[in-house]
Parts: sequence; structure tokens; C-alpha cells
Amino acid sequence: MLCTPDKIRRERGVDFLIGEGELAALDKDLLKRIEDIEKLDEDTKKHLFFLIDNVIQNYKTKKAFNK
Repeated sequence: MLCTPDKIRRERGVDFLIGEGELAALDKDLLKRIEDIEKLDEDTKKHLFFLIDNVIQNYKTKKAFNK
């Protein structure tokens, strides 16, 4: 069974996520934002992820050309 953010939150809470594994570097504010995004409707999430992906791609491109 897929372990969704909601399932993890219900079973273990945000403090568990912060303390272990790859998510150890994430702070509570970032995790709260992720939780809030999960609550959005699919169309809004699609648009938000489009924007996030483009900002990240733009950052990586600028970084690559500034070397």
C-alpha cells in the first residue's frame, strides 16, 4: 500500500518525518506547505506544480550558465 502524506501524518506525525531519512533536512514550515498543497483541488495543484517546476528549471539554467 502506498504511504501517502496523510497516512504518515495520521500514524506518526510531522515530527517523525523531520527526524528521519531524506525528509530530515525539511523544516516544519516546509512540511506544512506540502500538507496545505495536498489539500488543494487537482486543477490548482496542477497549476502550482507547473509554476514551481518552471521556477526550479529557470534557477538551474541560470546556475549552469553562470559557472
